[in-house]
Amino acid sequence: MRSEDERAAFIELLNGKERKNDLSGIYNLIAFATMVEPVADESLMELRNRYVDKLVEVQNPVGLITKAADILANDDYTTCDAHTAFNYYLLATLNGDWFGIECLADMFFTGKGVEQNYQVAYYLLHFIFTYAPEPNQLSYYEMGKIMKEGYLFGKDEIIARFCFNKAIEVVGEYAFRDDYAQMAKSELEDM
Repeated sequence: MRSEDERAAFIELLNGKERKNDLSGIYNLIAFATMVEPVADESLMELRNRYVDKLVEVQNPVGLITKAADILANDDYTTCDAHTAFNYYLLATLNGDWFGIECLADMFFTGKGVEQNYQVAYYLLHFIFTYAPEPNQLSYYEMGKIMKEGYLFGKDEIIARFCFNKAIEVVGEYAFRDDYAQMAKSELEDM
Protein backbone atom coordinates (compact mmCIF):
# COMPACT_ATOMS: atom_id res chain seq x y z
CA MET A 1 0.00 0.00 0.00
CA ARG A 2 1.35 3.42 -0.90
CA SER A 3 1.68 6.18 1.66
CA GLU A 4 -0.53 9.22 1.14
CA ASP A 5 2.53 11.29 0.13
CA GLU A 6 3.55 8.71 -2.52
CA ARG A 7 0.00 8.51 -3.81
CA ALA A 8 -0.32 12.32 -4.00
CA ALA A 9 3.01 12.58 -5.85
CA PHE A 10 1.92 9.89 -8.29
CA ILE A 11 -1.41 11.61 -8.99
CA GLU A 12 0.38 14.96 -9.45
CA LEU A 13 2.72 13.34 -11.99
CA LEU A 14 -0.27 11.78 -13.74
CA ASN A 15 -2.14 15.07 -13.88
CA GLY A 16 0.98 16.72 -15.34
CA LYS A 17 0.96 14.12 -18.13
CA GLU A 18 -2.72 14.92 -18.71
CA ARG A 19 -2.05 18.68 -18.97
CA LYS A 20 0.64 17.96 -21.59
CA ASN A 21 -1.77 15.57 -23.36
CA ASP A 22 0.92 12.87 -23.09
CA LEU A 23 -1.42 9.90 -23.59
CA SER A 24 1.42 7.41 -23.87
CA GLY A 25 2.92 8.63 -20.59
CA ILE A 26 -0.49 8.50 -18.92
CA TYR A 27 -1.07 4.93 -20.04
CA ASN A 28 2.39 3.78 -18.94
CA LEU A 29 1.96 5.32 -15.48
CA ILE A 30 -1.49 3.80 -15.03
CA ALA A 31 -0.42 0.39 -16.33
CA PHE A 32 2.60 0.37 -14.01
CA ALA A 33 0.56 1.49 -11.01
CA THR A 34 -2.12 -1.13 -11.51
CA MET A 35 0.47 -3.88 -12.06
CA VAL A 36 2.20 -2.95 -8.82
CA GLU A 37 -1.04 -2.63 -6.85
CA PRO A 38 -3.83 -4.37 -8.75
CA VAL A 39 -7.21 -3.02 -7.59
CA ALA A 40 -5.84 -2.29 -4.12
CA ASP A 41 -6.66 1.38 -4.57
CA GLU A 42 -10.15 2.04 -5.94
CA SER A 43 -9.44 5.69 -6.70
CA LEU A 44 -6.37 4.67 -8.70
CA MET A 45 -8.47 2.19 -10.70
CA GLU A 46 -11.05 4.90 -11.38
CA LEU A 47 -8.25 7.16 -12.59
CA ARG A 48 -6.85 4.35 -14.74
CA ASN A 49 -10.26 3.73 -16.30
CA ARG A 50 -10.73 7.42 -17.00
CA TYR A 51 -7.43 7.60 -18.86
CA VAL A 52 -8.06 4.36 -20.73
CA ASP A 53 -11.32 5.94 -21.91
CA LYS A 54 -9.33 8.99 -23.10
CA LEU A 55 -7.04 6.70 -25.08
CA VAL A 56 -10.10 5.01 -26.62
CA GLU A 57 -11.54 8.40 -27.61
CA VAL A 58 -8.46 9.14 -29.73
CA GLN A 59 -8.38 5.55 -31.05
CA ASN A 60 -5.04 4.83 -29.43
CA PRO A 61 -4.40 1.08 -29.98
CA VAL A 62 -3.18 0.54 -26.42
CA GLY A 63 -6.37 2.07 -25.03
CA LEU A 64 -8.56 0.10 -27.44
CA ILE A 65 -6.90 -3.21 -26.55
CA THR A 66 -7.00 -2.46 -22.82
CA LYS A 67 -10.69 -1.53 -22.97
CA ALA A 68 -11.54 -4.68 -24.94
CA ALA A 69 -9.62 -6.85 -22.48
CA ASP A 70 -11.41 -5.15 -19.57
CA ILE A 71 -14.78 -5.93 -21.19
CA LEU A 72 -13.95 -9.61 -21.73
CA ALA A 73 -12.41 -9.98 -18.27
CA ASN A 74 -15.90 -9.55 -16.83
CA ASP A 75 -17.62 -12.92 -17.09
CA ASP A 76 -21.01 -11.18 -17.18
CA TYR A 77 -20.38 -9.49 -20.53
CA THR A 78 -23.27 -9.38 -22.97
CA THR A 79 -23.29 -10.10 -26.71
CA CYS A 80 -23.25 -6.34 -27.25
CA ASP A 81 -20.20 -6.03 -24.97
CA ALA A 82 -18.42 -8.81 -26.86
CA HIS A 83 -19.19 -7.06 -30.14
CA THR A 84 -17.72 -3.85 -28.74
CA ALA A 85 -14.57 -5.70 -27.58
CA PHE A 86 -14.23 -7.30 -31.02
CA ASN A 87 -14.54 -3.88 -32.67
CA TYR A 88 -11.94 -2.36 -30.33
CA TYR A 89 -9.47 -5.14 -31.21
CA LEU A 90 -10.25 -4.67 -34.89
CA LEU A 91 -9.83 -0.89 -34.68
CA ALA A 92 -6.48 -1.33 -32.88
CA THR A 93 -5.41 -3.66 -35.69
CA LEU A 94 -6.52 -1.17 -38.34
CA ASN A 95 -4.48 1.48 -36.50
CA GLY A 96 -1.38 -0.66 -37.01
CA ASP A 97 -1.11 -2.58 -33.74
CA TRP A 98 -0.28 -6.26 -34.28
CA PHE A 99 -1.44 -7.20 -30.80
CA GLY A 100 -5.00 -6.30 -31.84
CA ILE A 101 -5.07 -9.10 -34.41
CA GLU A 102 -3.45 -11.48 -31.92
CA CYS A 103 -6.30 -10.68 -29.53
CA LEU A 104 -8.85 -11.37 -32.28
CA ALA A 105 -7.21 -14.74 -32.93
CA ASP A 106 -7.39 -15.43 -29.19
CA MET A 107 -11.11 -14.64 -29.14
CA PHE A 108 -11.73 -17.29 -31.80
CA PHE A 109 -9.28 -19.76 -30.25
CA THR A 110 -10.89 -19.57 -26.80
CA GLY A 111 -14.46 -18.77 -27.86
CA LYS A 112 -14.47 -15.77 -25.54
CA GLY A 113 -17.09 -13.36 -26.89
CA VAL A 114 -17.50 -15.22 -30.20
CA GLU A 115 -18.29 -18.75 -31.28
CA GLN A 116 -15.12 -20.81 -30.90
CA ASN A 117 -13.66 -21.38 -34.35
CA TYR A 118 -10.19 -22.92 -34.67
CA GLN A 119 -10.16 -22.37 -38.43
CA VAL A 120 -10.59 -18.60 -38.10
CA ALA A 121 -8.03 -18.57 -35.27
CA TYR A 122 -5.60 -20.54 -37.46
CA TYR A 123 -5.96 -18.14 -40.40
CA LEU A 124 -5.45 -15.09 -38.18
CA LEU A 125 -2.41 -16.72 -36.56
CA HIS A 126 -1.05 -17.67 -39.99
CA PHE A 127 -1.42 -14.04 -41.06
CA ILE A 128 0.47 -12.93 -37.94
CA PHE A 129 3.32 -15.37 -38.58
CA THR A 130 3.51 -14.27 -42.21
CA TYR A 131 3.45 -10.50 -41.72
CA ALA A 132 4.00 -9.41 -38.10
CA PRO A 133 7.50 -8.25 -37.24
CA GLU A 134 7.49 -10.13 -33.92
CA PRO A 135 4.72 -12.63 -33.10
CA ASN A 136 4.30 -13.00 -29.35
CA GLN A 137 4.04 -15.95 -26.98
CA LEU A 138 0.23 -15.97 -27.14
CA SER A 139 0.27 -16.59 -30.90
CA TYR A 140 2.97 -19.24 -30.68
CA TYR A 141 1.19 -21.04 -27.84
CA GLU A 142 -2.18 -21.11 -29.61
CA MET A 143 -0.72 -22.28 -32.93
CA GLY A 144 1.20 -24.96 -31.04
CA LYS A 145 -2.01 -26.10 -29.36
CA ILE A 146 -3.89 -26.23 -32.70
CA MET A 147 -1.10 -28.38 -34.15
CA LYS A 148 -0.67 -30.59 -31.08
CA GLU A 149 -4.37 -31.38 -30.82
CA GLY A 150 -4.96 -31.63 -34.56
CA TYR A 151 -7.92 -29.25 -34.48
CA LEU A 152 -7.75 -28.70 -38.26
CA PHE A 153 -5.34 -30.86 -40.23
CA GLY A 154 -4.40 -33.70 -37.99
CA LYS A 155 -1.75 -33.65 -35.32
CA ASP A 156 1.69 -32.26 -36.14
CA GLU A 157 4.06 -32.74 -33.24
CA ILE A 158 7.04 -31.13 -35.01
CA ILE A 159 5.26 -27.81 -35.60
CA ALA A 160 3.66 -27.99 -32.14
CA ARG A 161 7.08 -28.41 -30.47
CA PHE A 162 8.52 -25.58 -32.55
CA CYS A 163 5.67 -23.23 -31.57
CA PHE A 164 5.78 -24.13 -27.87
CA ASN A 165 9.55 -23.59 -27.80
CA LYS A 166 9.13 -20.21 -29.55
CA ALA A 167 6.44 -19.22 -27.01
CA ILE A 168 9.06 -19.68 -24.31
CA GLU A 169 11.91 -18.16 -26.31
CA VAL A 170 10.21 -14.87 -27.23
CA VAL A 171 9.60 -14.07 -23.56
CA GLY A 172 13.26 -14.64 -22.76
CA GLU A 173 14.37 -14.36 -19.17
CA TYR A 174 10.80 -13.66 -18.01
CA ALA A 175 9.44 -17.00 -19.23
CA PHE A 176 9.15 -18.25 -15.67
CA ARG A 177 6.57 -15.49 -15.01
CA ASP A 178 4.60 -15.56 -18.24
CA ASP A 179 1.36 -17.59 -18.36
CA TYR A 180 1.66 -18.58 -22.02
CA ALA A 181 5.32 -19.54 -21.71
CA GLN A 182 4.45 -21.68 -18.70
CA MET A 183 1.53 -23.33 -20.52
CA ALA A 184 3.84 -23.99 -23.50
CA LYS A 185 6.40 -25.56 -21.16
CA SER A 186 3.69 -27.77 -19.69
CA GLU A 187 2.56 -28.82 -23.18
CA LEU A 188 6.14 -29.74 -24.09
CA GLU A 189 6.48 -31.82 -20.92
CA ASP A 190 3.28 -33.69 -21.84
CA MET A 191 4.53 -34.59 -25.32
